[in-house]
Amino acid sequence: MIHSYLDINGSEFEALTRDLLAEGNMVRFRAKGFSMRPFIRSGDILEVQPFVAAHPVRIGEIVLFKSVNNGLLAHRIIKITPEQYSIMYLPQGDSNRYPDLPISPAQILGIVAALKRNKHRVNLNTSSQKFVARLWVLFAPLIKHLYFFITGTNLYRKVRAYK
Repeated sequence: MIHSYLDINGSEFEALTRDLLAEGNMVRFRAKGFSMRPFIRSGDILEVQPFVAAHPVRIGEIVLFKSVNNGLLAHRIIKITPEQYSIMYLPQGDSNRYPDLPISPAQILGIVAALKRNKHRVNLNTSSQKFVARLWVLFAPLIKHLYFFITGTNLYRKVRAYK
């Protein structure tokens, strides 16, 4: 199987991704950044399925959405709030201290269905992966406080120096 890759800028990527997903196609792209660590690392390949409004997004799922300030982002849904005539979703990067602005279903382009790191593929649609995602959302505030405490200590720096 031959893979071809495009090297395009952010606005071109957004337009192409939006069009492909709107036509019902799956999209694969290389993740950039560190906001979804430890689950998604910069360089992982994400497989995104089109978002279908008839199938609601669930807490713990990772969605690809159009943010107000930052173009396209793939972040985890941590809260769902019913509004008068719609639903609002609250996304947050797994390693971010604070959530993003709430998003509407119209901003969601797709749902991250799998990720590939090196030659290992993880299907995020399995019941075990969905359970892990819900546990992460439930315990993330505690885990993040502990993580930021540990990474800020001298002990952590000393341990990392021996690796």
